[in-house]
Amino acid sequence: KRPHGAVNPEGFRYESWLYRKGFGATGTVRELSRSDHLECPFRCRYHRWRGELVDAVSGRLSDARHFPLITSLMMGYRGHMQPEHWDVLKATGTIHLVAISGLHLGLIAAGAGFLCRRLLLCLPERRVSPAALRMLVFLVVASASIGYALVAGFSVPTRRALIMVIIAGWKRSLWPGPTIIGMIPTAIGLCWHPTMAAKRPHRNLGSPGWLRISP
Repeated sequence: KRPHGAVNPEGFRYESWLYRKGFGATGTVRELSRSDHLECPFRCRYHRWRGELVDAVSGRLSDARHFPLITSLMMGYRGHMQPEHWDVLKATGTIHLVAISGLHLGLIAAGAGFLCRRLLLCLPERRVSPAALRMLVFLVVASASIGYALVAGFSVPTRRALIMVIIAGWKRSLWPGPTIIGMIPTAIGLCWHPTMAAKRPHRNLGSPGWLRISP
C-alpha cells in the first residue's frame, strides 16, 4: 500500500524516511518459506558476505567492554546497540558518530593517504615524479575508502561521502592548488541524493555537518 505516516515537522517522519531509502510501498509478510531455486545476485551476495563478516567480528569482540559501540563505529552495524546505549549517545549529543558518513570516510582517507605518502617518501629521490606520487596516493585513498564503505554497509550517507572523498582526492591529485573544482564534490553529493539536504528542517547547507565533508 502507499506509504503514509504522521506529519512531524521537527522529528522523525516515516514517509520521508521511506522515500530516502527508496521504498515506494509498504506491505506485510504473512508467510515466509525458504527457496533454494532463487538465484542470488551480486547485491544478495554482498549482503551475505557482510553478514558473515559481522558475525565473525562479533564472535571475536563479544567480550569487549564496549562491544556494541565498537561494531557500530568500525562496521556501521548497530544491531547490538541497546536502549541504554542510545540514551547515552542522545544525552551527550554524539549520536551522529554511529552513522557512517563524511567524518568516518574522511578519517579513513586521511589515514590511508598519510601512511601511503610516508612509505613513498622512503623511496630514493627522483624515482617517482610528484604527479605520479599524488596519483598513487589518490588510488590508495580511493581503494581504502571504497573498502571501508563496503564493510560499513554502503548506505546512502556512506555513498554520498564516498563520492565526495573520491572526487576531492582526484581534484587534489590533478590540481593541488585551490580551484573552483573544489565545489564539485558538494554539487555531485546534492545531485546524487538531494533530499538529504532537507533531512532536518532546521538544517541548511551552511551547517557544520555539510562543512565537515567539504574539501
